[in-house]
Amino acid sequence: MRLGQFLLAVDVNQSAYFANSLKCLSDRDNKMIRKIIEENWDDEVQMVSNLLQYPNLIPEDIRVSSIIKGLEDEEMPYYILSAAVGAQKLKLNEDCMKLIFDPLRKAVFNDQGVISMRAFTTMLPYLSFPNDIDLILNIIKKKKSALQDCAVSWLVLKVQNKTELLSILESVDSNTLTIAQTKMDKHLQSLVDGTESSISVEVMDFYPNLNDFEAMLDKEDVLSEIFDELTNNKDNTISSVEIKSFLDDIGTNLSIEELVSEMENIGTDKSGQIDKDGFIELMFPKFKC
Repeated sequence: MRLGQFLLAVDVNQSAYFANSLKCLSDRDNKMIRKIIEENWDDEVQMVSNLLQYPNLIPEDIRVSSIIKGLEDEEMPYYILSAAVGAQKLKLNEDCMKLIFDPLRKAVFNDQGVISMRAFTTMLPYLSFPNDIDLILNIIKKKKSALQDCAVSWLVLKVQNKTELLSILESVDSNTLTIAQTKMDKHLQSLVDGTESSISVEVMDFYPNLNDFEAMLDKEDVLSEIFDELTNNKDNTISSVEIKSFLDDIGTNLSIEELVSEMENIGTDKSGQIDKDGFIELMFPKFKC
């Protein structure tokens, strides 16, 4: 009974409760789980997602391969998220981690922020300096806001001094470089004072359920279409004036100064404009579908 409740649970807290109550699975339970993974992957999305999030319930001989399959399933982005969540719960030996690491690296650059952040969180214990500098640098260059901030913090905590930091970040934009320098100054001051560093890599514990995730995708699609309608320049960016006009139209009160500050926190180009990803991130909490 508990297995059925777990498989059908929509709320992530409920699935966690039922998963933790499944201390011992019968042969029948294991056969059912195997059948879902091997034969109903495309049809039973909720069941497969729940199993990927709690992979210790999956038969051991297909456990790691199921996680890899989930991470690589571009047709079902929630599987990527679920597999990244589940991979965190596994105690992986070096060989298994090598198998999972490449699809996790790819997931870090997924267009969906919740997926990329979760993939990074899962990879974090396995990242090493200086072996993974190239990955961290690519994240800093290509991702925005929260994940970029995590990558910068990780680097600051690994380098020996500001000279080494600046050498690694010589190819990033000036705004990101300023953020990194500020973090480094704070970290070094903590070392001088003999106190705990105020710089840390904030990991994400939250992840949405399947229904909320799909609603998020729908909202992002709407914002993407709005961005395309609002922009008319070749750089595919949008200015604070254009965004302010749109916010006024939808009844959102925000001063131009507050708007510019939020845009700068997300990341602007040299002309003070943001791209589509930045626009979606900026507007997501403000726009109601």
